[in-house]
Amino acid sequence: HPYKLRARSLFLFVSSLTVLWTYLAAALARRPWGESLLAASLVAGSFEFATHARWIAPDTVAASFAALAMALSIGAIRRPRAGRYLVGAAIAAGVACGTKYNAGLLLVGVLLAAAAVGERLGAWPRRAGAVVGLVAVFALTVCVTTPGVVLEHAIFLADVHRELDHYSSFHSQ
Repeated sequence: HPYKLRARSLFLFVSSLTVLWTYLAAALARRPWGESLLAASLVAGSFEFATHARWIAPDTVAASFAALAMALSIGAIRRPRAGRYLVGAAIAAGVACGTKYNAGLLLVGVLLAAAAVGERLGAWPRRAGAVVGLVAVFALTVCVTTPGVVLEHAIFLADVHRELDHYSSFHSQ
């Protein structure tokens, strides 16, 4: 099964980037290098994470893009040119959502980061435009990475509803 081996290798590679994004998030949060290294090491040394990373499953891929969205959101707060970081965070959150739908909640973190840098984005009309733009970038990224959202929207909505039922029942189904 050469296809499965290539897919597993790709999933493992993308998942392993979580370690790098975790280090970057901690470093951008101005943590000492030892704490940043510890945070990344906890992800790298996690048996649960390593087990899921070797499968063709969306969990650790979504975790990788979640860590990237978090790092870029922190970067927006801590570094100049917040707008670029926020757009990158919205894209990363959109990819994570396209990978695993409940990762759509990452958009909340991106919008909170936008609120934290509000003054640097300009006056209220410009801030509102930035928020609308971030939501649009997020939505466009979800649609591009998950074409079924547009092409087979009825099936997509049924799948989302089934997942909502599944998660609301605490996995008892």
